[in-house]
Amino acid sequence: MPEQKIENWQGDRLREAAEKAGLSASEIAKRMKKSQPLVSRWWLGNRKISTDDLVKYAAIVGVPVDYFLHKEHRLPENQHIRQKIDRIEAELQAVRQAVEAPSGFKTVKATDGTRICIPADSDIDQETIDAMAELQRHGVSAVRESKRA
Repeated sequence: MPEQKIENWQGDRLREAAEKAGLSASEIAKRMKKSQPLVSRWWLGNRKISTDDLVKYAAIVGVPVDYFLHKEHRLPENQHIRQKIDRIEAELQAVRQAVEAPSGFKTVKATDGTRICIPADSDIDQETIDAMAELQRHGVSAVRESKRA
């Protein structure tokens, strides 16, 4: 079956949305379990993207499907910034957990977003976590080190 040429505004949008999300054609292809040349053909308008693939693509780049279906639809100016912030926050959270919690400890999050480090085998309720976070904000350590003789 010959490849069908589509209006290139759709291909341009596919490419722009991926770029704004910080993703290359090969990264999109990997996440969608497709080939990189296929994604490039979508971007160039040389190949029509299926509805199922478009839904997956939109989810990956964090853009509403309608943006790719209707030429008059526009993304909010800050959409790509929000996507980058979300990605950076997720990466930062992973780093914090790896750095903040020494072996045998875990970090937990108080209601206000403050993170505290507690023993890994602790089963502490949210109210206690919030109280510990309040103490931490005031410079009081909720855990005391044992004194050695």
